[in-house]
Amino acid sequence: MKTTQHTRRRGRRFHSPQSRPFRLRAGRRLLFALLPVAALLFTFGAHAQVNINTADAGTLDAELSGVGPHLAAAIVSYREEYGPFETVDDLSRVSGIGPVIVEKNRALLQVEDESQDSSEN
Repeated sequence: MKTTQHTRRRGRRFHSPQSRPFRLRAGRRLLFALLPVAALLFTFGAHAQVNINTADAGTLDAELSGVGPHLAAAIVSYREEYGPFETVDDLSRVSGIGPVIVEKNRALLQVEDESQDSSEN
């Protein structure tokens, strides 16, 4: 009996089992090739600069990695008690925030005092 590329079952045309895995593998290759690009876009495009002297607890919680609602509230209360941060490294003075969290978020953090902004205008 002669074998053909395609077989018929219930009126539909099916590809032979040998051709189907190649198409699935090609789709998976495309998917795995696009995953790193999507991850990079999500990682770097989703976050904006955060001014730690003016941001509220909700913004700090949402934007900073490793900072939850408790640490965000601690940052705000530290800022209210001791005044604005002078450098990004001053953030490590807050209880619960160490150098690892500061380094992880350094690219997102900025320190500008509101009085400096108003005196420039």
